[in-house]
Amino acid sequence: MPGNRAALPHPHAHGYEPLPTDPPRVVDATYMDPSLDWAAGEMISTTRDLTRFVTALLDGRLTSRESLAEMRRTTDAGPLFRYGLGLQEFTVPCADGPQPVWGHTGQLIGYLTVALADGEDTSMVLSLNPYEQDPPVEAVLAMAVSVFCR
Repeated sequence: MPGNRAALPHPHAHGYEPLPTDPPRVVDATYMDPSLDWAAGEMISTTRDLTRFVTALLDGRLTSRESLAEMRRTTDAGPLFRYGLGLQEFTVPCADGPQPVWGHTGQLIGYLTVALADGEDTSMVLSLNPYEQDPPVEAVLAMAVSVFCR
């Protein structure tokens, strides 16, 4: 939890953000106050720890079965996912039928994170540091298909 420090603590991945200047230039977003986006920027982690967290949550090791069921009760939140109590549900289009996966995505200037698990034994955690633009949704979906579709 960095508070209002003007940079991320070391070690860290660098995130980059294009500025709409003339001429356009890209800046290292690592040197901004991550609390800018309140809670969205207040948690700094590793992909290993996020994998452990999302897997343990969906395996039922972090909360009661009843609470997890409530978290998984979702409502439509747009074309890409459904939203529950702190969990996003995505549908991965597998060849043998749609596969639901749960977790959460997050984005802050220069950083994009995807942490998903199927509640069985498979998870996918991505820490993306887009240089000039976010990766296409199709590219992230293709990764999810390769991870979750058996």
